[in-house]
Amino acid sequence: MQRYIPILTLLFAATGALTSLLYLMPVPCLLVANFTDSMPRGLYLRRPLSPLRRDSIVLFRLPDAVWADFGPLMRAWGWSPESGPFVKRVGALPGDRVCLSGGNLSVNGISLGRQLHHDTRGNPIPGLDEGCLTVKPGDFLPLSTHSVRSFDGRYYGPVPTAQVEARVVPLWLLSRGEAT
Repeated sequence: MQRYIPILTLLFAATGALTSLLYLMPVPCLLVANFTDSMPRGLYLRRPLSPLRRDSIVLFRLPDAVWADFGPLMRAWGWSPESGPFVKRVGALPGDRVCLSGGNLSVNGISLGRQLHHDTRGNPIPGLDEGCLTVKPGDFLPLSTHSVRSFDGRYYGPVPTAQVEARVVPLWLLSRGEAT
């Protein structure tokens, strides 16, 4: 047992030094943890930002306009403007046609989910109006097909691509399946 003590001491010291170094480095962390139900829970690897593609998973911050419109509701959920960044799929890109009809959201004619009218506590959730819109250049629609309860673009609409911090890829997931 005494042979292993110096090895364990060295291992703990190296781990502590590496952790300290990571906290002092002025670069973003390479790992992103998602503990919400809107995307599979687990660890995601942060990748360099590349041109957005539909179904890519991105790390982004909600714009101030979303906080202005939905602030009281999001604060009731325990969120604040400092919350995030958020992990969502790219549901629509510039030129894509996003339609809401009878509570069903579709992109380019493909049904991608429902818009709910109340959260799990019974609070009303405002959302996109019935009808169609075309995503403008410089915007994208964040969307989760993992959970019907995801608070995403089906409620607040497209957001500027400037809000995207990185592309992320699943590294280790606690849950995998898609929900409807």
